[in-house]
Amino acid sequence: MNLASTDLNQYVMQQMGVIIAQKPQVVVDLLNANEIPLDLENSLDCIYLTDEYLEYLPTNDSLKLGTAYLVNRLEESNFSGTANNRQIKQYYSAIDDFWNEPNEEKSNWVGAVAGALQSGAELGKVIAENKGKKKFFGSDLAEKQATSRQAIISGIVSQKQQEALKKNKENSQKKIKIVVGVLIGVALLIGTIAIVKMKNK
Repeated sequence: MNLASTDLNQYVMQQMGVIIAQKPQVVVDLLNANEIPLDLENSLDCIYLTDEYLEYLPTNDSLKLGTAYLVNRLEESNFSGTANNRQIKQYYSAIDDFWNEPNEEKSNWVGAVAGALQSGAELGKVIAENKGKKKFFGSDLAEKQATSRQAIISGIVSQKQQEALKKNKENSQKKIKIVVGVLIGVALLIGTIAIVKMKNK
């Protein structure tokens, strides 16, 4: 497995988690644009979106490209606001390489099947091995989906924590303003009372 594309894919998946947490409707729109059916009741639920997204991502090139575009837009929103085609291509390649990495074992068993058919020997054994390989590839896909799901959820949790910290900070600032306002009000009231008492004497 290409470590560089795997690391970049994990980064992209974390950023998708941030997007899912910040703007779930954008991800719903991406999935709808790719004709992926969604349950309308759950369509804005972060975990539901993550699961639906990862179910179709491995085989949907348009979804991979949309992912690369959305992550680039998330990054660029803090800067110029324009899409960086080179970066989008790099993200797309990392995602595509992660899900479609050529597998030597796969090519070996395809060659073995062809060899068995040519020689006519041990066809049953090759078919049995083929079924075992399919199970391996299925577990490999499940492992990749689990790894990507973990990265997306990490992004979701990170974004939710940032939002909670920001909200707590805003609430603290509001409380400080209220306390300062009350203290100023009390000071003005005491000052007014003192002035009135001084005038009455």
